[in-house]
Amino acid sequence: MNQLLKLEKKIRKTRKKLHQLIKDKDGNLLDPEVVEASQELDVFMVNYSEMLRN
Repeated sequence: MNQLLKLEKKIRKTRKKLHQLIKDKDGNLLDPEVVEASQELDVFMVNYSEMLRN
């Protein structure tokens, strides 16, 4: 369960980072930094979902 909590923290942190990047990039969702943060968040969320299933 400890790993799940750590992953939840990473998701919250990355989501906050993504929202700030979108704001900083004037809503440009195609900016490479925004795309990278979004992909990172996707990986964390998939991992989280897989952990919940097991």
